Order: sequence, then C-alpha cells, then structure tokens
Amino acid sequence: IMPSLVGSEMCIRDSPSPWRVASSRVALALRAHRRERAMLRVLGRPLPSLGLPPLPPELLGALFVGHTAPDLDSIAAAIGAACLFAGTPAVAGELNAESAFALAHWGLPCPAPIGELLASDARARVCLVDHNQRSQLAPALRACPDRVCGVIDHHALQDDAIVTAAPIFATLRPWGSAASIVAHMALEHGVRLPPPIAGVLLSAILSDTLNLRSPTTTDYDRKLLRRARARAAPRRAAPHT
Repeated sequence: IMPSLVGSEMCIRDSPSPWRVASSRVALALRAHRRERAMLRVLGRPLPSLGLPPLPPELLGALFVGHTAPDLDSIAAAIGAACLFAGTPAVAGELNAESAFALAHWGLPCPAPIGELLASDARARVCLVDHNQRSQLAPALRACPDRVCGVIDHHALQDDAIVTAAPIFATLRPWGSAASIVAHMALEHGVRLPPPIAGVLLSAILSDTLNLRSPTTTDYDRKLLRRARARAAPRRAAPHT
C-alpha cells in the first residue's frame, strides 16, 4: 500500500492499517513543523512551495472589529484582517489620537461604526480582533452575540470570555500584538498586503509592544515588524496635517 499526497492531505490507497494511519499522522505533523521552521527562516517572502492552506472560509467577507476602547492595535488588526479576508473593518468606539494620526499618515480612512454596519446588514458576521471578553464587546454586538464568527486575539482567556452557540474560528497567540497575528496570517497564506495596510500594522506592532520593549514582545513580533517595514517602505508620504 503506497501513500500519495493530494494538496495538504495524506491519502491512502485501499484500506490502511492502524500502523499506516499512525505513520501518516506523524508525517503530517513533521511536514507542519518543517513548514513553520521554513516560515521563520524566510519571513517576508511568498511561500508557494510550502503548500499553503486556503484562507479560513468562516472569516471571508466578515466584519472585523476591536474593543470598545479602540487603541491602534485593535484598529490596525481590524483593517489588516478585513483586507486579508475581503471583509469590512469596523470601529467600536472613539479613535484615540495615536490611531487617528496613524490612519492619516498611511492614508487610510477611519472604519465605520460597527452599529451602523450591523444595522445595515442583518446577515453580517463579525470577527472580534484584539479582545475576547464580553465586557469589551460593542453594545450593538452584545445584543446579537450569535453573529460572532471568529476571534483573532493575543490576550488571555478569562471568566468573561465570549460564549457562542456553535464552534467558531479562533486564533489566540501569546504575542505582543494582534497586528502581529494578522501580519503572520497573511504570510501563512502567501498574501502580500498593500503598503498602507502593512504600514498601519507596523505602527500597531510598535505601539502595542512599546517599541519592542514590552515583556510580552516575542521573536515573531520582531520579525514581523521587519517584514511590515519592508513592505510599507514604498510609501513615504508625510503625515497629514
């Protein structure tokens, strides 16, 4: 019995033995490990040869929104994820001065309020970014938590975490910023983000990691910062006044 690879799945001709099934799982785990190692070595370059997975369908076309006290990380992560998943960024509160400056510098519009977007589309699905707590949900979303389809976050799960009636897509990584996670997701799927999007992610990584000096900063944040900086370099516009 000879195994063959189709896409990213191991297919076994005929009826596999228990040993063959176990060996296949080990082989897949090793391939995933090698892919991650290769990713760390070549951060910033497209990786078509690694058999990259498709984008999670649960998030395609969704609304992406941060918490009710939006900082630059939650705004940038929402914008970056919306670009990656062909969705729409949203905001759950007033922008602070840092976020407004960064958006102006990179020539990006302020996202629309999440309440308006939910009211205009009764079927809209929402992915939470940079938070997972019910207390941080936008008021318009607290009334319809069943519309949450995903979470992209770097914070701990605590007693007040979002509760859903059905399984959702979730990625929680112990990194310095949600913007780093979004940048890495783009890299995982071989997507080159436009320079202004990479630029606002760059700004958010610097902000949330305190210029890479925060104790929560990881090697992922440092490497993804360099990648975002290189991608954003073509745009050198002066800040708006």
